[in-house]
Amino acid sequence: MRQGSSVGLQFVERAEDWQNALVEALKFDSEVLVEEKIAGRETTVGILDGKALPLWKCVQKPAHTITKTNIQFGNTEYFCPAEFDAATTQRIQVAALGAFHAIGGRDYARVDVMVSADGLPVVLEVNTLPA
Repeated sequence: MRQGSSVGLQFVERAEDWQNALVEALKFDSEVLVEEKIAGRETTVGILDGKALPLWKCVQKPAHTITKTNIQFGNTEYFCPAEFDAATTQRIQVAALGAFHAIGGRDYARVDVMVSADGLPVVLEVNTLPA
């Protein structure tokens, strides 16, 4: 998983699929990350000069669902502003800023967040560039 956010990505819905998914993921690296699948709406938050920017809604195009390959450029549509109520928007922005500060970020970043059905944000990753 050190090659990118979705290189070697495998979803396991049933326990009997675990071994095959692990074998597939290990084709891309000698280490893998296992985490809970979070169902919800995906959004991304730009961070610039210590402030969270308006939210972007991320929608995977139906013909390009995530399976065993990396997400390819052009397979995601983005809409701004994302359609969240004010309270949820604030929670997402606070979570994104918290993640940005937690990694020692400065200047700018893009923070990807999954928002659960009950409106709770879960930070997926902080995307930065080297200084």
